[in-house]
Amino acid sequence: MRVCIIIILVASASFGYGQDSTDVETEDGSIRTYRHTSGRIMAKVVFSIGSPVGLVSIVYANGRPHAELEFSVHAPAHRQEPEPFRILNYWNESGKQTVKEGNGVVTMKLPILEAFVTPGVGKVLSGLKEGVWKGNLQNGGLYEETYHKGVLVEGTLQKDGTTYRYQKISEPPNPNKDEFYAHISNDIRYPQPGKKAEFQGDEKVFIEFTVGIDGSISNVKVAKSTYPDLDAEVVRLVSTSPPWIPAHHRGIPVKQLTIFPIKITAGQ
Repeated sequence: MRVCIIIILVASASFGYGQDSTDVETEDGSIRTYRHTSGRIMAKVVFSIGSPVGLVSIVYANGRPHAELEFSVHAPAHRQEPEPFRILNYWNESGKQTVKEGNGVVTMKLPILEAFVTPGVGKVLSGLKEGVWKGNLQNGGLYEETYHKGVLVEGTLQKDGTTYRYQKISEPPNPNKDEFYAHISNDIRYPQPGKKAEFQGDEKVFIEFTVGIDGSISNVKVAKSTYPDLDAEVVRLVSTSPPWIPAHHRGIPVKQLTIFPIKITAGQ
């Protein structure tokens, strides 16, 4: 029996939108309306698979324009791709336009989109970050990052007396491939060998678990079931697998929820 592992990594995140937002579901996702405390609409944002898409226009509480950004449908899959948004126009609180038609220098802070657009000060060229950007993170720490055409070249984060260096904002958890694949292939077994005949085609068990900051694996469970015996065996294999390389965000190890399928091909 041959075991084929296909990994799909899913980041787990929670976003605080406050009590000044309402959602309307659509066929393509959801539309979230944000309001100032006065009741004035701050912005309407279309979300697809948890991320903003399309044009987003934000206004200040006095009705003046604040920012116009355009989000792409898909987040970048590789480090060499730019961030999934363009800064089209931006006005500071006094009403001065600091970015016009994608060009300028901005002190950017968009609380309703902070999970997707990091606050900071820097240059914008053709809608993309260019050169050195600096800022303070909401959860603490001072960052400095260098961009070229919206692509992060390198970054440093100063936090709690430690300097973290990175070339990607976020990196998903990853297994030590040689050890992990060897563990799955060599240790797989069936509680009732006679039931092997039931698995004549390709079976895929989706497993959900948490990778800790030390690479440890916990909270393993089946996200999408096939056969109970096969589910239980895959859960056992993942629960006893060697430690993973933890996820990182701006160079700092972070706990992250991960979902991946293990594909088992029988009869070979």
